[in-house]
Amino acid sequence: MISIKKMATILLLGTMILTGASACTKTVTPAETTEIVGDELAAAKAEIDRIEQELVEAQLVTAELDAMVAKLEELEKRYDSKVSELDVAAAQYTKLKLDYVDLTQKSNTSTQNYATLENQFRELQRELDLIAQKAAEINEASIADALFSLINQARTSQGLAAITWNDNLRVLLETNGKNMAESKQYQYYSLVWVPFQEVFWATGYASVESLTGAAMTVWKSNSLRYSNNVLADDAKYGAVGVYNVDGIYYITFGASVYPYNL
Repeated sequence: MISIKKMATILLLGTMILTGASACTKTVTPAETTEIVGDELAAAKAEIDRIEQELVEAQLVTAELDAMVAKLEELEKRYDSKVSELDVAAAQYTKLKLDYVDLTQKSNTSTQNYATLENQFRELQRELDLIAQKAAEINEASIADALFSLINQARTSQGLAAITWNDNLRVLLETNGKNMAESKQYQYYSLVWVPFQEVFWATGYASVESLTGAAMTVWKSNSLRYSNNVLADDAKYGAVGVYNVDGIYYITFGASVYPYNL
């Protein structure tokens, strides 16, 4: 950059050249020359001051511009950093959205599976409750009542009279069941007092109906004994005795012509 002093020197030389040129063409008195040179020097100095001021202002503008450029570069760096962070955040958002969709699908599937399993559980629970209810119904008294009812149904269907329940006879028949449990053999109570008898052992049945139905099926399989005992014409009083030990029901049906009194 040209310094102020150099510029002033150039202007003075230019003035002197112009003055010399004027002297060659026109005769000027020393006073006039001094005045002219002074005016031109003053004008040159004023021009120098103006240029110097413009240079100072230009330097200030340049400094401001440099500061602005530096600030712009800093803002660009911050912008790039924010853009990078935004890209990372956008990628994370996309991943979270995909994860959410996947989890939603899994949740819907799990909900459907849960509903199916819940229905299956309720169905099994009902079945277990029914089995438990039926198992609770399986006892000596319920077996005796149900089997005695089936016997009378079989008799009346054949036109025979129903047998009257005799509780004293039940006691004797239960004793016979106890004797079978101890001996582990089929046996009958005294045929003199109870001429019509059938015996059956039962275990593992889920309901009274299945147990008593099995007893009747087994008895009917021997048609001669079934006719002579269950369907005996002169059987009038009877009972069913049931004795249970270790989950095995020892069952005895007995009937007689006369009521039995202890």
